[in-house]
Amino acid sequence: EAKGKYLAFLDVDDLWLPQKLEEQLRVFKNSKKKLAFVYGRTEVLYQNNPSRNFIHLKDEVLPSGNIFPLLAKENFITFSSVIVDKNIFFECGGFPKHFKSSTDHWIYLNMSKKYDVGASQSLCCKYRLHNNNTTYSHLIRGAKESLEALNNFDKDEVIKIGLKHHKVNLAIMNIKEYNFFGA
Repeated sequence: EAKGKYLAFLDVDDLWLPQKLEEQLRVFKNSKKKLAFVYGRTEVLYQNNPSRNFIHLKDEVLPSGNIFPLLAKENFITFSSVIVDKNIFFECGGFPKHFKSSTDHWIYLNMSKKYDVGASQSLCCKYRLHNNNTTYSHLIRGAKESLEALNNFDKDEVIKIGLKHHKVNLAIMNIKEYNFFGA
């Protein structure tokens, strides 16, 4: 139903900062290459413990260009921080209908496999972390879906490394979700 050239996503419990869209559209406009999407820096807000709040990747330059190998290892991009080229989004498969937790990772992998990605180094959104987050409450399902997303690609070295990282992540999520150590 969207009529514009771009799509941007905002989960009900997250916040965009006022300059987000303008800055990210500038990255699209100033790029010499066709970009699939542009993302930005995110502040993570802990609903029940604000002293734990932090800015994700605060002291690092957010990677841009061919970031597929990085995304194969880890989904480091917050969904609310992204604006996508609508045509590329649908060309690359759009939303996976059967995913519930790692929809964003699926999208990023499929788009970044074919196209470059832009990054705005500015803080653009705030992601609230609480016990009712889909991400937080379905850790195992999310880890399994990320493995499934990677299994859709030819098993080159990048994918093999990514699968290893996500298998370790699945083991960690099992420990966290089932609280094996009483933490």
